[in-house]
Amino acid sequence: MTVTEGQKKRWAEQGKLVKEVFCDAYRHYQKYHGRILTDEEWIQSQEEFAAMMKRFQGAPVCRRIMLAVIAELEAENV
Repeated sequence: MTVTEGQKKRWAEQGKLVKEVFCDAYRHYQKYHGRILTDEEWIQSQEEFAAMMKRFQGAPVCRRIMLAVIAELEAENV
């Protein structure tokens, strides 16, 4: 299989995107984990999620990772 320069460039760009999303998602998790969140904090978390989706232009990888982060935070808040 021959890999074209275009494919290499797309893979590099995708790798950069995924790294940025993971880093932002982890910072988001660190900000909110380890305590019971108030309604206001949940709203703020959702607003930050929306801002991330806008920043990453609705990239599916961002949605999937952030939904996993939100699910984890919800599990911690039981």
